[in-house]
Amino acid sequence: MHESVADLREYKSGTIREKDGLLRCEYLDQAKFYSYLIVDTFQVETVNASIESLSGDRCEEQISLEHARRFGAAVEMSLTEFNRENEKCETWEVLATPNRDACTFCLGRPVCRPFKKSQDQLGLEGEQYVLEGNLLGLEKTKLGTVAAVKDVYRKKRSELLIPEEVSQELTSDNAYMFMNLRRQGQMLSWGNTSRVLRCD
Repeated sequence: MHESVADLREYKSGTIREKDGLLRCEYLDQAKFYSYLIVDTFQVETVNASIESLSGDRCEEQISLEHARRFGAAVEMSLTEFNRENEKCETWEVLATPNRDACTFCLGRPVCRPFKKSQDQLGLEGEQYVLEGNLLGLEKTKLGTVAAVKDVYRKKRSELLIPEEVSQELTSDNAYMFMNLRRQGQMLSWGNTSRVLRCD
């Protein structure tokens, strides 16, 4: 901070832009929220926000005191509405409205039924997919070991390419949940962060 101006620098490990070249909206919202916290805590009139990727791409946004406060008020209204709806519902999952931006960063994917039902339509990128159901069997193919699963949420037979050492721990007819999977053509595949849990 210097005089009535604060400098905010936010680093991102991946790309910071959408396919059309514009800054990703969730990153801009994050900068606006940080700016609100800064103007609410310190005596500053302007926040110069810089969002940078590891590749060197950078986007700058100047956020005024008034703009930051308006954004903070909008966040407060959203939280109030969320809490109001939460008081009326019996389970958390009814509040879920799956979309790519929210679900990509949400750690609740493995326990969120609305996400598991709609995940294939969200346009996810990376290791976000979940597969749950009974193991029908294992088959060795040219690509590697493929697990056939009677998918609970997709309501069909799904195939998952898994490492040989993982397949050795699985038993046919048992129910499993495979998390943090990647999409590989028509099938799912094991990723760097993938996990499998036995479901009882």
